[in-house]
Amino acid sequence: MVPAVLSFGHDRGISGQQAMTAIAVGYEIAGRIAQATHPKPRWRGFHNTAVAGVFGAAGAIGNLIGSSAKTIEDSFALAASNASGLFTFLHGAGDIKRLHAGQAARDGILCALLAKNGIPGAENVLEVKDGYFHAYAGGDVDPARYADIDIFFGGQPSVVSRCYIKPYLCCRHIHTALDCLIAIMQQHKLAAADIKDVHVGTYAVSASHAKVGWDNFAQAQMSFQFCMATGMHYGAVALEHFSQAALRNPAVLADCSKFKVETDPECDAAYPKARPSVVTVRTIDGRTLTMKRNDPKGDPADPLTDEELFVKFHALADPVFGRSKSERVRDMVWGIDELASVSALTEALAG
Repeated sequence: MVPAVLSFGHDRGISGQQAMTAIAVGYEIAGRIAQATHPKPRWRGFHNTAVAGVFGAAGAIGNLIGSSAKTIEDSFALAASNASGLFTFLHGAGDIKRLHAGQAARDGILCALLAKNGIPGAENVLEVKDGYFHAYAGGDVDPARYADIDIFFGGQPSVVSRCYIKPYLCCRHIHTALDCLIAIMQQHKLAAADIKDVHVGTYAVSASHAKVGWDNFAQAQMSFQFCMATGMHYGAVALEHFSQAALRNPAVLADCSKFKVETDPECDAAYPKARPSVVTVRTIDGRTLTMKRNDPKGDPADPLTDEELFVKFHALADPVFGRSKSERVRDMVWGIDELASVSALTEALAG
Protein backbone atom coordinates (compact mmCIF):
# COMPACT_ATOMS: atom_id res chain seq x y z
CA MET A 1 0.00 0.00 0.00
CA VAL A 2 2.69 2.51 0.95
CA PRO A 3 4.88 2.22 -2.18
CA ALA A 4 1.79 2.14 -4.40
CA VAL A 5 0.41 5.34 -2.87
CA LEU A 6 3.72 7.23 -2.71
CA SER A 7 4.81 6.35 -6.23
CA PHE A 8 1.39 6.99 -7.76
CA GLY A 9 0.97 10.21 -5.81
CA HIS A 10 4.40 11.62 -6.59
CA ASP A 11 3.49 13.73 -9.64
CA ARG A 12 -0.24 13.98 -8.99
CA GLY A 13 -0.28 16.48 -6.13
CA ILE A 14 -1.39 13.97 -3.51
CA SER A 15 -1.24 15.46 -0.02
CA GLY A 16 -0.06 13.69 3.09
CA GLN A 17 -3.63 13.52 4.39
CA GLN A 18 -4.81 11.93 1.15
CA ALA A 19 -1.94 9.46 1.27
CA MET A 20 -2.76 8.47 4.85
CA THR A 21 -6.41 7.89 3.98
CA ALA A 22 -5.57 5.78 0.92
CA ILE A 23 -3.04 3.70 2.86
CA ALA A 24 -5.60 3.04 5.60
CA VAL A 25 -8.14 1.98 2.96
CA GLY A 26 -5.59 -0.40 1.45
CA TYR A 27 -4.73 -1.89 4.83
CA GLU A 28 -8.42 -2.46 5.53
CA ILE A 29 -8.94 -4.33 2.27
CA ALA A 30 -5.79 -6.46 2.28
CA GLY A 31 -5.96 -7.21 6.00
CA ARG A 32 -9.56 -8.38 6.01
CA ILE A 33 -9.16 -10.51 2.89
CA ALA A 34 -6.05 -12.10 4.37
CA GLN A 35 -7.75 -12.66 7.73
CA ALA A 36 -10.76 -14.27 6.06
CA THR A 37 -8.62 -16.95 4.39
CA HIS A 38 -5.65 -17.44 6.73
CA PRO A 39 -3.99 -19.89 7.30
CA LYS A 40 -5.15 -21.93 4.29
CA PRO A 41 -3.18 -19.92 1.71
CA ARG A 42 -0.01 -20.39 3.79
CA TRP A 43 -0.44 -24.17 3.88
CA ARG A 44 -0.93 -24.14 0.11
CA GLY A 45 2.36 -22.33 -0.38
CA PHE A 46 1.07 -18.80 -1.04
CA HIS A 47 2.56 -15.60 0.41
CA ASN A 48 -0.15 -13.21 1.60
CA THR A 49 2.01 -10.11 1.14
CA ALA A 50 1.60 -10.42 -2.62
CA VAL A 51 -1.59 -12.48 -2.79
CA ALA A 52 -3.78 -10.25 -0.60
CA GLY A 53 -1.62 -7.16 -1.02
CA VAL A 54 -2.63 -6.61 -4.64
CA PHE A 55 -6.24 -6.02 -3.53
CA GLY A 56 -5.11 -3.47 -0.95
CA ALA A 57 -2.96 -1.60 -3.45
CA ALA A 58 -5.81 -1.55 -5.99
CA GLY A 59 -8.23 -0.24 -3.38
CA ALA A 60 -5.77 2.41 -2.18
CA ILE A 61 -5.28 3.76 -5.71
CA GLY A 62 -9.02 3.53 -6.35
CA ASN A 63 -9.51 5.78 -3.34
CA LEU A 64 -7.01 8.32 -4.67
CA ILE A 65 -8.55 8.53 -8.13
CA GLY A 66 -12.14 8.65 -6.88
CA SER A 67 -13.29 5.34 -8.31
CA SER A 68 -16.93 4.39 -7.91
CA ALA A 69 -17.94 1.27 -5.98
CA LYS A 70 -18.51 -0.55 -9.29
CA THR A 71 -15.09 0.48 -10.60
CA ILE A 72 -13.40 -0.69 -7.41
CA GLU A 73 -15.25 -4.01 -7.71
CA ASP A 74 -13.90 -4.29 -11.26
CA SER A 75 -10.39 -3.56 -9.99
CA PHE A 76 -10.78 -6.34 -7.43
CA ALA A 77 -11.79 -8.75 -10.18
CA LEU A 78 -8.66 -7.82 -12.09
CA ALA A 79 -6.56 -8.03 -8.92
CA ALA A 80 -7.83 -11.55 -8.24
CA SER A 81 -6.23 -12.71 -11.48
CA ASN A 82 -2.97 -10.94 -10.54
CA ALA A 83 -2.84 -12.38 -7.01
CA SER A 84 0.33 -14.46 -6.87
CA GLY A 85 3.39 -15.12 -4.76
CA LEU A 86 4.85 -18.40 -3.51
CA PHE A 87 6.81 -19.45 -0.43
CA THR A 88 9.55 -20.91 -2.63
CA PHE A 89 11.94 -18.48 -0.93
CA LEU A 90 12.11 -20.99 1.91
CA HIS A 91 13.91 -23.37 -0.42
CA GLY A 92 16.74 -21.31 -1.85
CA ALA A 93 14.93 -18.73 -4.03
CA GLY A 94 15.27 -16.22 -1.24
CA ASP A 95 15.45 -12.92 -3.05
CA ILE A 96 12.06 -13.29 -4.75
CA LYS A 97 10.46 -12.54 -1.36
CA ARG A 98 11.90 -9.02 -1.59
CA LEU A 99 9.93 -8.45 -4.79
CA HIS A 100 6.52 -9.58 -3.58
CA ALA A 101 5.49 -6.26 -2.01
CA GLY A 102 6.59 -4.32 -5.09
CA GLN A 103 4.82 -6.80 -7.33
CA ALA A 104 1.56 -6.28 -5.43
CA ALA A 105 2.00 -2.49 -5.51
CA ARG A 106 2.70 -2.44 -9.26
CA ASP A 107 -0.17 -4.79 -10.15
CA GLY A 108 -2.58 -3.00 -7.80
CA ILE A 109 -1.91 0.33 -9.53
CA LEU A 110 -2.39 -1.31 -12.93
CA CYS A 111 -5.68 -2.97 -11.92
CA ALA A 112 -7.08 0.28 -10.50
CA LEU A 113 -6.20 2.20 -13.67
CA LEU A 114 -7.51 -0.49 -16.02
CA ALA A 115 -10.81 -0.56 -14.16
CA LYS A 116 -11.02 3.25 -14.15
CA ASN A 117 -10.53 3.16 -17.92
CA GLY A 118 -13.39 0.77 -18.50
CA ILE A 119 -11.97 -2.75 -18.26
CA PRO A 120 -14.75 -4.76 -16.55
CA GLY A 121 -14.39 -7.74 -14.26
CA ALA A 122 -16.51 -10.50 -12.78
CA GLU A 123 -18.90 -9.48 -10.03
CA ASN A 124 -18.40 -10.83 -6.52
CA VAL A 125 -14.96 -12.15 -7.42
CA LEU A 126 -14.11 -12.98 -3.82
CA GLU A 127 -17.04 -15.24 -3.05
CA VAL A 128 -18.31 -16.74 -6.33
CA LYS A 129 -17.54 -20.31 -7.34
CA ASP A 130 -14.11 -20.33 -8.99
CA GLY A 131 -13.45 -17.01 -7.26
CA TYR A 132 -10.68 -15.90 -4.95
CA PHE A 133 -11.89 -17.56 -1.73
CA HIS A 134 -12.50 -20.82 -3.61
CA ALA A 135 -9.03 -20.76 -5.17
CA TYR A 136 -7.02 -19.80 -2.11
CA ALA A 137 -9.03 -21.15 0.81
CA GLY A 138 -11.49 -23.73 -0.52
CA GLY A 139 -11.19 -27.43 -1.21
CA ASP A 140 -10.95 -29.12 -4.60
CA VAL A 141 -14.63 -30.01 -4.37
CA ASP A 142 -15.90 -27.64 -1.75
CA PRO A 143 -19.59 -27.08 -0.87
CA ALA A 144 -18.72 -24.10 1.33
CA ARG A 145 -20.77 -20.95 0.85
CA TYR A 146 -18.08 -18.38 0.29
CA ALA A 147 -20.70 -15.64 0.28
CA ASP A 148 -21.21 -16.38 3.99
CA ILE A 149 -17.63 -15.42 4.88
CA ASP A 150 -17.78 -12.30 7.02
CA ILE A 151 -14.72 -10.21 6.17
CA PHE A 152 -15.87 -7.62 8.71
CA PHE A 153 -15.48 -10.11 11.57
CA GLY A 154 -18.29 -8.82 13.72
CA GLY A 155 -17.20 -5.20 13.64
CA GLN A 156 -13.54 -5.55 14.62
CA PRO A 157 -11.59 -2.28 14.80
CA SER A 158 -9.83 -0.99 11.71
CA VAL A 159 -7.03 -3.18 10.40
CA VAL A 160 -4.44 -0.42 10.46
CA SER A 161 -5.05 0.08 14.19
CA ARG A 162 -4.46 -3.65 14.78
CA CYS A 163 -1.19 -3.91 12.88
CA TYR A 164 2.12 -4.64 14.56
CA ILE A 165 5.69 -3.48 14.07
CA LYS A 166 8.44 -6.05 14.42
CA PRO A 167 11.30 -5.33 16.83
CA TYR A 168 13.31 -8.24 15.38
CA LEU A 169 14.42 -8.46 11.77
CA CYS A 170 12.96 -11.91 11.17
CA CYS A 171 9.71 -13.80 10.63
CA ARG A 172 6.95 -12.64 12.97
CA HIS A 173 6.00 -16.23 13.83
CA ILE A 174 9.30 -16.57 15.73
CA HIS A 175 8.95 -13.38 17.77
CA THR A 176 6.95 -14.63 20.74
CA ALA A 177 9.50 -17.36 21.40
CA LEU A 178 12.33 -14.84 20.99
CA ASP A 179 10.68 -12.53 23.51
CA CYS A 180 10.48 -15.39 26.02
CA LEU A 181 14.06 -16.58 25.46
CA ILE A 182 15.61 -13.11 25.72
CA ALA A 183 13.53 -12.26 28.81
CA ILE A 184 14.55 -15.50 30.55
CA MET A 185 18.20 -14.82 29.81
CA GLN A 186 18.01 -11.24 31.03
CA GLN A 187 16.08 -12.11 34.21
CA HIS A 188 18.45 -14.91 35.16
CA LYS A 189 21.63 -13.27 33.81
CA LEU A 190 22.37 -16.16 31.46
CA ALA A 191 24.88 -16.27 28.64
CA ALA A 192 24.63 -18.59 25.66
CA ALA A 193 27.24 -20.87 27.20
CA ASP A 194 25.03 -21.32 30.30
CA ILE A 195 22.22 -22.92 28.28
CA LYS A 196 22.08 -26.68 27.71
CA ASP A 197 19.01 -26.75 25.47
CA VAL A 198 15.73 -24.99 24.73
CA HIS A 199 12.30 -26.44 24.02
CA VAL A 200 9.68 -24.34 22.23
CA GLY A 201 6.01 -25.25 22.09
CA THR A 202 4.07 -23.10 19.67
CA TYR A 203 1.32 -23.07 17.02
CA ALA A 204 1.70 -25.13 13.84
CA VAL A 205 2.39 -22.26 11.42
CA SER A 206 5.16 -21.06 13.72
CA ALA A 207 6.60 -24.54 14.28
CA SER A 208 6.83 -25.09 10.52
CA HIS A 209 9.70 -22.59 10.49
CA ALA A 210 11.84 -25.09 12.39
CA LYS A 211 12.12 -26.97 9.07
CA VAL A 212 13.72 -24.00 7.28
CA GLY A 213 17.46 -23.89 6.67
CA TRP A 214 19.71 -20.84 7.00
CA ASP A 215 21.94 -20.92 3.95
CA ASN A 216 21.16 -17.35 2.91
CA PHE A 217 19.78 -14.09 4.30
CA ALA A 218 16.11 -14.70 3.42
CA GLN A 219 16.09 -18.30 4.62
CA ALA A 220 17.88 -17.39 7.84
CA GLN A 221 15.23 -14.76 8.60
CA MET A 222 12.61 -17.51 8.42
CA SER A 223 14.58 -20.15 10.34
CA PHE A 224 13.46 -20.80 13.91
CA GLN A 225 16.78 -22.29 15.00
CA PHE A 226 19.00 -19.62 13.47
CA CYS A 227 16.92 -16.70 14.77
CA MET A 228 16.67 -18.18 18.27
CA ALA A 229 20.41 -18.92 18.37
CA THR A 230 21.08 -15.37 17.18
CA GLY A 231 18.81 -13.95 19.88
CA MET A 232 20.52 -16.15 22.46
CA HIS A 233 23.95 -14.75 21.54
CA TYR A 234 23.12 -11.09 20.92
CA GLY A 235 19.91 -10.41 22.83
CA ALA A 236 18.49 -9.10 19.56
CA VAL A 237 17.95 -10.06 15.92
CA ALA A 238 19.04 -7.12 13.77
CA LEU A 239 20.26 -6.42 10.26
CA GLU A 240 23.91 -6.97 11.08
CA HIS A 241 23.12 -10.46 12.31
CA PHE A 242 22.41 -11.56 8.73
CA SER A 243 25.68 -10.45 7.16
CA GLN A 244 27.76 -13.10 5.42
CA ALA A 245 30.08 -13.20 8.44
CA ALA A 246 27.16 -13.55 10.86
CA LEU A 247 25.59 -16.35 8.79
CA ARG A 248 28.85 -18.25 9.23
CA ASN A 249 29.46 -17.43 12.91
CA PRO A 250 30.52 -20.85 14.26
CA ALA A 251 29.24 -20.14 17.78
CA VAL A 252 25.74 -19.28 16.55
CA LEU A 253 25.66 -22.18 14.10
CA ALA A 254 26.76 -24.64 16.77
CA ASP A 255 24.00 -23.48 19.09
CA CYS A 256 21.25 -23.96 16.51
CA SER A 257 21.19 -27.60 17.58
CA LYS A 258 20.15 -26.58 21.12
CA PHE A 259 16.61 -25.77 19.96
CA LYS A 260 13.74 -28.23 19.66
CA VAL A 261 10.49 -26.77 18.30
CA GLU A 262 7.15 -28.59 18.39
CA THR A 263 3.48 -27.81 17.87
CA ASP A 264 1.75 -27.27 21.20
CA PRO A 265 -1.97 -28.16 21.00
CA GLU A 266 -3.05 -25.31 23.30
CA CYS A 267 -0.98 -22.77 21.39
CA ASP A 268 -2.28 -24.06 18.09
CA ALA A 269 -5.90 -23.82 19.27
CA ALA A 270 -5.33 -20.17 20.22
CA TYR A 271 -3.97 -19.22 16.79
CA PRO A 272 -4.65 -16.95 14.88
CA LYS A 273 -6.38 -14.88 17.59
CA ALA A 274 -3.09 -15.09 19.48
CA ARG A 275 0.46 -16.13 18.57
CA PRO A 276 1.50 -17.98 21.72
CA SER A 277 4.74 -19.78 22.52
CA VAL A 278 5.99 -21.62 25.59
CA VAL A 279 9.77 -21.60 25.99
CA THR A 280 11.59 -23.89 28.42
CA VAL A 281 15.30 -23.31 28.98
CA ARG A 282 17.46 -25.95 30.65
CA THR A 283 20.73 -24.62 31.99
CA ILE A 284 24.08 -26.33 32.31
CA ASP A 285 23.80 -26.10 36.11
CA GLY A 286 20.49 -27.99 36.15
CA ARG A 287 17.83 -25.29 36.30
CA THR A 288 14.62 -25.43 34.24
CA LEU A 289 13.17 -22.00 33.39
CA THR A 290 9.85 -21.60 31.57
CA MET A 291 7.99 -18.61 30.16
CA LYS A 292 4.86 -18.25 28.05
CA ARG A 293 3.69 -15.27 26.01
CA ASN A 294 0.46 -15.06 24.05
CA ASP A 295 1.56 -12.32 21.68
CA PRO A 296 4.90 -10.75 20.79
CA LYS A 297 6.29 -7.33 21.55
CA GLY A 298 5.17 -4.78 18.97
CA ASP A 299 1.52 -5.87 18.89
CA PRO A 300 -1.13 -3.23 19.69
CA ALA A 301 -1.43 -4.63 23.21
CA ASP A 302 2.33 -4.18 23.76
CA PRO A 303 3.43 -1.63 21.16
CA LEU A 304 6.88 -0.30 20.45
CA THR A 305 7.50 3.08 22.02
CA ASP A 306 8.25 5.99 19.70
CA GLU A 307 11.90 5.75 20.69
CA GLU A 308 12.02 2.01 19.93
CA LEU A 309 10.43 2.73 16.56
CA PHE A 310 13.05 5.40 15.80
CA VAL A 311 15.85 3.01 16.79
CA LYS A 312 14.59 0.41 14.30
CA PHE A 313 14.09 3.01 11.57
CA HIS A 314 17.61 4.37 11.91
CA ALA A 315 19.14 0.90 12.05
CA LEU A 316 17.64 0.25 8.61
CA ALA A 317 17.78 3.71 7.04
CA ASP A 318 21.15 5.06 8.19
CA PRO A 319 23.24 2.51 6.24
CA VAL A 320 21.38 3.54 3.07
CA PHE A 321 20.87 7.30 3.49
CA GLY A 322 23.33 8.36 6.15
CA ARG A 323 22.18 9.80 9.46
CA SER A 324 21.38 13.32 8.30
CA LYS A 325 19.17 12.30 5.40
CA SER A 326 17.44 9.54 7.34
CA GLU A 327 16.54 12.09 10.03
CA ARG A 328 14.99 14.30 7.35
CA VAL A 329 12.98 11.36 5.98
CA ARG A 330 11.93 10.38 9.50
CA ASP A 331 10.66 13.88 10.23
CA MET A 332 8.68 14.02 6.99
CA VAL A 333 7.03 10.69 7.71
CA TRP A 334 6.31 11.69 11.30
CA GLY A 335 4.62 14.86 10.03
CA ILE A 336 3.06 13.37 6.92
CA ASP A 337 -0.38 14.70 7.83
CA GLU A 338 0.98 18.23 7.30
CA LEU A 339 2.61 17.63 3.90
CA ALA A 340 0.95 19.54 1.08
CA SER A 341 2.39 16.99 -1.34
CA VAL A 342 4.11 13.62 -0.90
CA SER A 343 6.51 14.45 -3.76
CA ALA A 344 9.35 15.59 -1.50
CA LEU A 345 9.05 12.44 0.62
CA THR A 346 9.00 10.18 -2.41
CA GLU A 347 12.05 11.91 -3.88
CA ALA A 348 13.90 11.69 -0.58
CA LEU A 349 13.19 7.96 -0.39
CA ALA A 350 14.25 7.39 -3.99
CA GLY A 351 17.41 9.50 -4.00
